[in-house]
Amino acid sequence: MRHEERIKKIGEELRASREELLAAVGGIGEEEAVRRPPGGGWSVKEVLAHLPAAERQWGGSAVRLLRGEEVNLPSEEEILALRDRQMPGWTSRPLEEILADMELWRSRTMELLGRIGPLDLELTGTLGGQPFTLEQALLAIALHEREHARQVMEIRASLAGGGVP
Repeated sequence: MRHEERIKKIGEELRASREELLAAVGGIGEEEAVRRPPGGGWSVKEVLAHLPAAERQWGGSAVRLLRGEEVNLPSEEEILALRDRQMPGWTSRPLEEILADMELWRSRTMELLGRIGPLDLELTGTLGGQPFTLEQALLAIALHEREHARQVMEIRASLAGGGVP
């Protein structure tokens, strides 16, 4: 696949994943967003608060790769531990502010996409000791968001029967 087609595919994936997520949270208010599902787990607000931080991390990795810097991301376990420490600060913000933060980081990712040259998509870093390319990092943002869009739909469906504040 040619460079332009690959960039176009990444952009389409990023746009589609965001549309899916926004459809999943459509019409949600602060009260519903903070309720946890009956079986436990994250609230919708916690899911949403986590997304800008994840996109910032992947996008920052992409920028460092483009600068020629070495990128060694922590393992998934280390990332989850950090997320758990940061979550209270993220979720104390109003829902609208979290959504605006998501939009800010997506616009930066899309800007970055426009600056990627033909050889750049193959730049490589590591994640938990495993190699990943710049292309994989950008596609991971969309995949991650899609996974959480499904999670949001599941949470909202479970809350239709009641949830724990």
